Amino acid sequence: GDVNWGYVAAVAGGAVATGAAAVIAAPVVLSAAGFTAGGVAAGSVAAAAQSAIYGGFTGGVFSVLQSAGAAGIGLAGNAAIGATGATVGGVLSGLGAGFYGSRVKTIKLLICGEGIDAHAFAGIASSRKGIEVRVLSLNQDEAERWSSALQTTSVEVEVQRRGHEPMSIKSKPAFITKNPGEAMRDIDFVVFVFPASAHEDYLNALRPHIKPGMTIVGLPGGPGFEFQVRHALDETAQPCTILNFQSSPWKCRMVEFGVKYEVLLTMETLLGTMKKGSVEPRNDPVCILQNLLGPFPKLNVTVI
Repeated sequence: GDVNWGYVAAVAGGAVATGAAAVIAAPVVLSAAGFTAGGVAAGSVAAAAQSAIYGGFTGGVFSVLQSAGAAGIGLAGNAAIGATGATVGGVLSGLGAGFYGSRVKTIKLLICGEGIDAHAFAGIASSRKGIEVRVLSLNQDEAERWSSALQTTSVEVEVQRRGHEPMSIKSKPAFITKNPGEAMRDIDFVVFVFPASAHEDYLNALRPHIKPGMTIVGLPGGPGFEFQVRHALDETAQPCTILNFQSSPWKCRMVEFGVKYEVLLTMETLLGTMKKGSVEPRNDPVCILQNLLGPFPKLNVTVI
């Protein structure tokens, strides 16, 4: 599929944006940022970018960066590779993100569920650039109560991680609804964040609105989630990609309903499987999910 430039810029944090901007930026910008005709080829930036991105983008973006190196655009001075590279990344990351962000189509994510993990995930995912987050709760009272709580404030999620200072995230989903048709309009990604006992109810509610190329994720899905989805959706599921994870990425607690949550523990690694559909998703599902979760847990997904 096409490279999602906005996602690349967000995840690489400047490495990709720096190399791409080196090709398109005016000479005065390059000079101000420390680029010269000599020095280290920008192909080294391509290598840094490739190692920075989750899950393995290939092709276009790295070719662009390597072309910059072939053209003789380099960083000033071999001795200052590390420091200068970091500086250039900081200077140009905004330029790259802005340039490509205007060209990327927003990814639409639907989170299904009404528990603490679903609320926390909605807050975290909503903070990611290029993502529109919606929430579907088939519990009418829950949907109305949560939507009301967010009328005048945002979801705040404090993420605690051993050996690191707590990180506070403030954001909010685009909307919360009990209406499956409204929730599923133009959706790319559907993530189930609730116990397996309720999967069938949600699958039945979503079935009339499933479109080819969608990705359905069980987070967790539990044993046999792929077969449950295929059975409930029948032929509708064939063009969809299904991801199944055996556990939740976090252990969370609620501080205040709808608006404040704490992530007490984050898994280091999360094992999962992926069953590809007959229609290729618009974006790499594993890369997108990794971006939504953050650097941890690291997703280890087997294609089945």
